[in-house]
Amino acid sequence: MLQGLALLLIICLFLLAAVTAYQSWHRQRLIYLAQRIYLKLSNLPNFSNSDRILIIAPHSDDEGLCCTGIIHRAVSTGCPVKIVVITNGDGFRYGVDYNYHKPLPKQSDYIKFGCQRQAETRTAMVRLGVKEQNIIFLGYPDRGIASLWQRNWDYGNPYLSPYTRTSRSPYKDSYTSRAVYCGQSLLKDLSSIMHDYRPTRIFTSHPGDQHPDHWATCCFTLSAIENEGLERPYFKAPLLYSYLTHWHRWPDPRMIALSLPLAPPWQLADLGYIWHRMDISSGVVQIKLRIIDTYKSQVNMFRTYMGSFARKNELFCLYLARVVPLVDVDHIKIDGQVNDWLFSEPLILDTVNDSLWRDIEGSGDVVSVTALRDEKHLYLLLRMRKQISTQIDYRINMMPLPTHPSGLIGVSIHPGKPAEISNSGTPSETGIKYAWDNNYLEMKVPLQMIGGPSVMLDCETFRGRFTVDRSAYRDLYLTD
Repeated sequence: MLQGLALLLIICLFLLAAVTAYQSWHRQRLIYLAQRIYLKLSNLPNFSNSDRILIIAPHSDDEGLCCTGIIHRAVSTGCPVKIVVITNGDGFRYGVDYNYHKPLPKQSDYIKFGCQRQAETRTAMVRLGVKEQNIIFLGYPDRGIASLWQRNWDYGNPYLSPYTRTSRSPYKDSYTSRAVYCGQSLLKDLSSIMHDYRPTRIFTSHPGDQHPDHWATCCFTLSAIENEGLERPYFKAPLLYSYLTHWHRWPDPRMIALSLPLAPPWQLADLGYIWHRMDISSGVVQIKLRIIDTYKSQVNMFRTYMGSFARKNELFCLYLARVVPLVDVDHIKIDGQVNDWLFSEPLILDTVNDSLWRDIEGSGDVVSVTALRDEKHLYLLLRMRKQISTQIDYRINMMPLPTHPSGLIGVSIHPGKPAEISNSGTPSETGIKYAWDNNYLEMKVPLQMIGGPSVMLDCETFRGRFTVDRSAYRDLYLTD
């Protein structure tokens, strides 16, 4: 009996040692990969006195996590800095419970939590030298920004927050008093701020961020920039940089290590994004760690994760729109074959095998989207990791620019059935043609349906009610 217990103890100790050794090896491997990717990154161009910096953050803390170094450098250079916070982060039930010890929070508790997070942003940004009047809170619904983009676009169909239980901003200091929770209102606010402030560089969340509020914030920012450019010919488009906050277990390795580099996830490093690093001194890294500690409502729960952003550099991706190539009429035959797509480069690339669900549903794991156009149609070629399946629904979301009053246009395809088009969730049949073969699905969309010189586009796949995959949105120009 004792011999058996001793043997079991030895086996357990051996397994523990093996797991510890693997974790150590894996951490060192991540550090090595991060260092290699970091060394390949271009340096972010320096600021000049004529620059006007606009930081757009989805929640109260993202500006500190991802842009402390940017703000410190801009203030030191003498550049004006304006901070715009889309939501007050008031839809975080666990955070309300943790901070206020209320497992069943009331509406007032969520609003109180939002006010606390606002105060933390003010304190952090003022410490960095940003004037309080240059910190703007829009007051839109936490965990609802993607719904404003996709479903609750117009004023007649506002989003109702399940947390604050209101369809208007309950905060007295919102940029627009009692702002309606809809996409048109949010876009109007951002456009107004850009028109008045005239930024030269904008820093906002990454289109591939896994948090819906983050990728949707990028979409609204892009739409505001494009609308300003299309509606006001004298408008000089600012440079747009995006920062990443949520991506699986990133930052790698997840630990507080002030001397380590911050590199993009290896899955995103080669997807056509133009990554830049901005090196910061050890003194500024220490400042950043103290700024992160200012967000007490969050850092008490996620100290290691948030502290992982205090590294020797900050990380940004330069966003560039893509021009859809022009081809001759009838060059593309909608027959499922890809011969007529030869030498056409994808305009949207997506990661593959990046979750267990996508490993299982390879027919819905998006690889790429290629686009071509002639005088009347937009042609799209969707590539999946595995063969197209009748069990999967394929959807292309298009936001025409300038934006339509009805908002997002969705084209849904269930192989073997007529394609459906929906505006803000209302489906109807359409004359869109499509065909598929193997792991490719191609379709033809009338340009008249889009109606604008450019479009923001992404690809989603579903099995039943469950999302399998979603690519990042890209801004595509339909004119030369």
